[in-house]
Amino acid sequence: MSDLSRTISPELIRAYRAAIYVVYGDGGDIVLKVDEANPDLTALMKKHGITSAALITAFNPHSILSTAEENVRNHNALIADIHALGLKNIAAEGSDPSHVWSSEPSVLVLGIPLDDAEHMADKYKQNAFLWIPSNDGFVSLNLRHPVGGSIVEN
Repeated sequence: MSDLSRTISPELIRAYRAAIYVVYGDGGDIVLKVDEANPDLTALMKKHGITSAALITAFNPHSILSTAEENVRNHNALIADIHALGLKNIAAEGSDPSHVWSSEPSVLVLGIPLDDAEHMADKYKQNAFLWIPSNDGFVSLNLRHPVGGSIVEN
């Protein structure tokens, strides 16, 4: 099936919302949660003079486990794409507090426009990414597919 018919299960959305996302900033780790503002993220964004950011991973496309080699290859390609856009990134990680899912290396992309963030998420077949639309540090979940009963596999 094409990505146009893909849906995201309610269980996965709950997992994304419950996850803990850590940005490994030079001033210390910044812990992000969906639908919460973070003053340390606000300070980081102001320090870099940016008004938007996205936390994106290239690991486990469509939340289907991939090999370590494929995940590393995708992650390195994502980093190269970010640099090709002339943007900076900071290492990050998404983790599941219930330990059902393994932690996934991610990146916080500084100053990325929403359309570029959506394009990268789609290119690396991600169901969602974290979107920070302004330097107030409020974190939202940007879903790339509609909610459905289960994951529709290709």
